[in-house]
Amino acid sequence: MYSWKRPQDFLINQVPVVVKNESLFDLFSVNEHLLCSELMRWIISEIYAVWKIFNGSVMSNNFKGTTGEPPLLFWKPWEHIYSLCKAVKGHMPLYNSYGKYVVKLYWMGCWRKITIDDFMPFDEDNNLLLPATTCEFELWPMLLSKAIIKLANIEYVECGIINHLYKNKKANHSINNHTSSIFHSCIYLKINLRSFLSKQCKFSYIKMNMPKPVI
Repeated sequence: MYSWKRPQDFLINQVPVVVKNESLFDLFSVNEHLLCSELMRWIISEIYAVWKIFNGSVMSNNFKGTTGEPPLLFWKPWEHIYSLCKAVKGHMPLYNSYGKYVVKLYWMGCWRKITIDDFMPFDEDNNLLLPATTCEFELWPMLLSKAIIKLANIEYVECGIINHLYKNKKANHSINNHTSSIFHSCIYLKINLRSFLSKQCKFSYIKMNMPKPVI
């Protein structure tokens, strides 16, 4: 990680939005430089997996139909993000120029409220180090990934997740293999604390760093 930038700093002559396309998204075409990271691969693939599980049949029927109406989707990844909107079903998060967002993820038995900002990491070649769609001014993948990384950060005590992530590309992360469970309560999540956490400090460290439940 070389620098941090806010959307207005790297989106020239474009107005950022949280969601642009509500029917389709492409997280592969512009993210090839991230696929060397195990965590990034799992975040991208599990978003697609949950999308396919809940919306696969709906999207298939929509492509076969001729109504021209948008499909009724059962799961939308951006609905885990809250910003300048009411916390109701089917809400649409809006771009917040102040940079504060709340993300709801299911972790350790209940829904958690993860607060994040919109500072995005870039490398020395000015490549964004978080997943993005082909609509470069669409922010939901970056915000959602940042909240997931914040959970994964509990696994690391002595180093930051971003630096560790790109220095050690073979690192094992606590949410890999089970990323989809943080999007939906019916999917099992395995928490795997690293061995450098002693038995005496595991529970106290989790308690100290655990995000607040959503009330």
